[in-house]
Amino acid sequence: MYFNRVTNKANIRLFSILLVYTIITACNPLRQIPEGKYLLTNNQIKVDKSEFKEKLAPVIKQKPNRKVLGLFRFHMSVYTWAAKHPTRRFNKWMMNTIGEEPVLIDTLLLRKSSEQLLLYMKHQGYYDATIIDSVKYKRKKAQVYYNIKANQPYTIAKLDMKMQDTSLQRLIESYSAESLILTGDVISQDVCNAEAERITKALKNIGYYAFSQSYIKYKADTAFGNHTLKLLMMVSNEQSKDTSIQESKIHHQFFVDSVMIYVGFDPLMNDSIQFFTDTVYADEYYFLYKPGSRIFNTRILLRNTLIQPSALFNQSEVEQTYTRLADIGTFKFVNIKFTNITPRDSLINNMTCNIFLTPIKPKSYNIDSEVNYNGGNVGLAGYLTFRNNNAFRNGELIEFALHGSVEATPAISSTATGEQKKIFLFNTFDLGPEINLSFRDFLFPFAKKLKKEKSNIVTTIATKYNYEVRSEFKRSSANLSLGYNFRNLKKVSFLWSPITINLLDVNLSEAFENILLATGDKGLISSYQKQLIAGGAFSFVYSTPNAKSKKLLKYLRFNIETSGHTLYLFDKISNNTLNIDNRYTRFNIPYTTYTRPDFDFRIYRFFKSSNSLVYRFVCGVGYTYWNSTRMPFDKSFFAGGSNDQRAWKPRTLGPGSFNNGDNFNRIGDIKINSNVEYRFDILKIIEGAAFVDAGNIWNLKKDKDFPGAEITTKRFLDEIAIGTGLGVRFNFTFFIFRIDAGVRVKDPTNPAGQTWVYQNIKPKNFLFNYGIAYPF
Repeated sequence: MYFNRVTNKANIRLFSILLVYTIITACNPLRQIPEGKYLLTNNQIKVDKSEFKEKLAPVIKQKPNRKVLGLFRFHMSVYTWAAKHPTRRFNKWMMNTIGEEPVLIDTLLLRKSSEQLLLYMKHQGYYDATIIDSVKYKRKKAQVYYNIKANQPYTIAKLDMKMQDTSLQRLIESYSAESLILTGDVISQDVCNAEAERITKALKNIGYYAFSQSYIKYKADTAFGNHTLKLLMMVSNEQSKDTSIQESKIHHQFFVDSVMIYVGFDPLMNDSIQFFTDTVYADEYYFLYKPGSRIFNTRILLRNTLIQPSALFNQSEVEQTYTRLADIGTFKFVNIKFTNITPRDSLINNMTCNIFLTPIKPKSYNIDSEVNYNGGNVGLAGYLTFRNNNAFRNGELIEFALHGSVEATPAISSTATGEQKKIFLFNTFDLGPEINLSFRDFLFPFAKKLKKEKSNIVTTIATKYNYEVRSEFKRSSANLSLGYNFRNLKKVSFLWSPITINLLDVNLSEAFENILLATGDKGLISSYQKQLIAGGAFSFVYSTPNAKSKKLLKYLRFNIETSGHTLYLFDKISNNTLNIDNRYTRFNIPYTTYTRPDFDFRIYRFFKSSNSLVYRFVCGVGYTYWNSTRMPFDKSFFAGGSNDQRAWKPRTLGPGSFNNGDNFNRIGDIKINSNVEYRFDILKIIEGAAFVDAGNIWNLKKDKDFPGAEITTKRFLDEIAIGTGLGVRFNFTFFIFRIDAGVRVKDPTNPAGQTWVYQNIKPKNFLFNYGIAYPF
């Protein structure tokens, strides 16, 4: 009954949205276009060099009104509807927040666009490029066509350098082996700018603190003929900051004579460095504190400050120092300034490096709560967290967390329920404390031998206990792990956990235990018994920088987890005794032996108007051997849920085409899942999404009690489940609230020939999922 009420409300909501849209679009916005004006509906670029088509589009000055889902101009329709009575308060709000004024074609902007398109082609080396623009008018609509003919490009026949500072020229020439400008290549302003940036960075890393990219200019001489040119790189001398003085001078190198680290600086209080009277000198660094404010040991700061005293200025060391000090997690602001610039000799200047560190409050408390709803399952969760970001004055993080939740869930099996204990609607209870301790270093002595610039490693010791109560069973889980997080590179990080121990204890209800025994599946029965998982894990994560200028971002996470190998080999060599199930044990508890690799690959492609298309592919396999016949329940794969197959509830899909109406065996050894989601803006804080999910789980081994659960090449494509749907995201910047409605298109659990169910795409068949943040 509860689910029916929710579904009816959802139907009313969907009908209301469709009704509002029908009313808005009923008024043809073209009627609002003044006489003699035309609505710009499309810009078409035709260029004989297809590689430039996507790059030329952003150059155009005037762009049509945006479309929702690429189909209709919703925002323009809202504006024209509200503009009928623009003085009304509600209409003003609609026009300014939701609406978008119709874009009327402007011939002046059209001409400027043509000029900019032609200039872009010239910057890419196509000096003889031509462009013809035209407009096609139909009723009150206008389509603009830009026809570009690139013609033959100019290539670089020779590269010369010219600069007054001969010593600087010798340095730049020494870097020529890595030059991005190569003879025979087409001349490109982008490449020239990149080469100037490369040279600037190289010089800044050997002391040229004041050098900038603006000192490098290029001049092209096309008199060579045959569409070739001579490129001249010119580097000007340093200009005086006093514009009345025309004198120039050669570029100087800068020497960092000392590094002063001010700990506890407060920029909001206009702190004067005179207040920092408590000074510590260590390893040629000066640490300055206010009296009684020495809350940091020098060791953690030394390990993460890469700027070298008594050495030439190095820009890369400055950037890494910024990153490393901020990454400690104990500073709100990190600011680096260079002062006291004085001549050292005719070629090198001295200067002082000042590092100002503003700490955050080391201790904090946080209380969070959330409401979960997934296909009729309602739940409440709460989190209490205490953090100390500087526990032992070396940037150590201690985190105490307590998690608790209640949920109204259907029984795993209709005949397996035991004694039902409910609080209001809730029949599932979960409680668990957690303690995490992180060190900014290795815990082992050999860590001291690592080079300073390569020692950005965090050691984490974590312990967790979780107690879960359901009508079918009571389960407790205790975890202990030791891990090392290697964060040396910008795009790559490694996580190595040599020790992971998980002790699982399960007490089954009599009814549910009888159901398990009736299956006769020893592997399934063992997954609901006491288990010991003792092994390790390794994770590799690659991600491209999250920059707005990037049109394509990639993310890859690969993880491999193993368990029981060391224990089993020891027992085998020692010829220890097996239990009645022919398994080795520790503390009379069988331990598992398996290998479980999995990966998650994503591509984020961004378009104009903040729209994006996201692809995700997930694959994993768990393989047991030696001391185990079935993957542990918590380590098995499942399908369905708000971040997976959104047309199915969690753990209700698969494995394969197997279906007997129960849910307790909806786990598998293999998982393959893919998602495609198109995200688009609706309002300033409201985003829309359209998605397609496809995938399933399978077992590796065939079992007569689970027909259709094993993976086979013959049935693989038929057993891919497909769902689709729409979503809404409320983006409040600090968090995102998400609603997704998914519906089944292909259900592999149906009989052969009836798996395609797209004819059932009706409002009543949509499954609503609520969540926080994007699904991936």
